[in-house]
Amino acid sequence: MPMLTKAQVRAILERTDALQDGHFLLPDGRHTAQAAFPLRVLSLPEYATSLAATLGANYRSLRPQVVLVGTAAGALLGLEVARAIAARVMLADFANGRWSLGEGLALKKGERVLLCEDLLTDSTDLKGRAALVEAYGAQVASCAVLFDRSHAEWPFRWSLESLLKIDAPLHAAHACPECRAGVPLVALRSDPVAGVAG
Repeated sequence: MPMLTKAQVRAILERTDALQDGHFLLPDGRHTAQAAFPLRVLSLPEYATSLAATLGANYRSLRPQVVLVGTAAGALLGLEVARAIAARVMLADFANGRWSLGEGLALKKGERVLLCEDLLTDSTDLKGRAALVEAYGAQVASCAVLFDRSHAEWPFRWSLESLLKIDAPLHAAHACPECRAGVPLVALRSDPVAGVAG
């Protein structure tokens, strides 16, 4: 499958309304002029497959054996990335304050694991999943992300690759330029497929 250019990636995300400009209220109370809706593009197989193949091309030389994803929209991306790099896909779930693998799943000692996210806002979930990988004696090879909305310095020794970096700043309500311009405010839900809170 041909790899997509950055312009083609952005065009797909805009065509499916997965990336929108406007005036958005994030669940933490801050405002931003750009929002991401990963499920809107990942629910369309013809786009999910080509996006994942392009993202997965960055990792073929690392030869990860497992793609580890959460149970939200990222699972759709993870399945397609795993297909693109001929790896297994595993689901990780967070419950009762801890991460665990899906029922009947286990990592093998020494296996190389690619962490996969639809939308990266901070490193909290990645730290938990990395600790889970290491508890099995496996190793994190890298991290693959559709939308990267993180602002902090990357804290890990393994690399991060994303298809789109979202650089729109976050503002407190009293300092929001869109508020001052009178742009209507849209509130985003706090579920993992709706917002870009960081």
